[in-house]
Amino acid sequence: MSDSTLPHSVRFLPDESGWHRFEFSSRGDRVILRLSVPESTGPPQVAVVLADDVATVTPLTGCATLSFDLPLFGARSSPKWTERLERCLAQGPGGAADDGLLGEFVNQAATDVSAALDVCEGLPAIAGAAGLIGLGAGALVAAHLRTTEPRLPLVVLSRDGLSAGFDPASEHTGDPACIEAGDATDAAARLCERLP
Repeated sequence: MSDSTLPHSVRFLPDESGWHRFEFSSRGDRVILRLSVPESTGPPQVAVVLADDVATVTPLTGCATLSFDLPLFGARSSPKWTERLERCLAQGPGGAADDGLLGEFVNQAATDVSAALDVCEGLPAIAGAAGLIGLGAGALVAAHLRTTEPRLPLVVLSRDGLSAGFDPASEHTGDPACIEAGDATDAAARLCERLP
């Protein structure tokens, strides 16, 4: 992979623990994208994995795996807003301000995913997107993206860690249907078994 295949707003960062890393802009925020590409005879499809802790994401077998810190998590955390978002996710929103914070979180993360897919379209080493796994807070984003991002026709989510009041799979009706999973391992298995 070389800088010439990427848009000008994207720059390579040093690889880390087997992940290729890029920095790109999304709604004025700089996001570090991690991409693992398996050795294969042809370009693999891409699976996007959205998790509260990007360090826990492991590459999926047989496909390129793309991940990044969600807004207000990891390197993108905020002393003011991260704690409030985590409380909302664990206990449910406590009013209009919390609803607004959750809505903005989902919108920013969804924009980040679309921008990351745009970046990946410039890489000849991988094929088109295949699916999306949303874990915890990422499940809210995945449920939203299933009707707004046509490049991700397969959506698997695990609401593990979310308040019992959240039911992402039923909050956004339509096609494609979300596949529910118990945890990260189950979600990865369900996605991989449904890939063409």
